Amino acid sequence: MTPQEKLVSAVAEYDMVPIEFNFFDVDTDIVITHEALADFTNQFGPAHETPENGLLVWKHIQRVKGQPRGDLYILDCGDCLAIYSEIF
Repeated sequence: MTPQEKLVSAVAEYDMVPIEFNFFDVDTDIVITHEALADFTNQFGPAHETPENGLLVWKHIQRVKGQPRGDLYILDCGDCLAIYSEIF
C-alpha cells in the first residue's frame, strides 16, 4: 500500500465514513513530504492522534490569519509524511 493509500484509509477509518480512493486525486490532493513532524506541531500546536492507526488530526485550523479554516490530516509513514489538507 502506498503512503497515499495508507492516508486515505486512515482518514476513512477516523471519520467513520467510507472514502473511496477515487474521492481523492492521490497525485494532487495528498502530499508526500520529508519535513519533520515537529514543524507542523510547532505551527499548529498538538494534534489529536488516533489510537487505531496513528493518524494525526488538526481540526478547524487556520494557516494564515484571514484565510479560511480547515482540517489537516498527517500520517507518519516512517520515512515520509503523507498529508491531506483543506488549507494548503
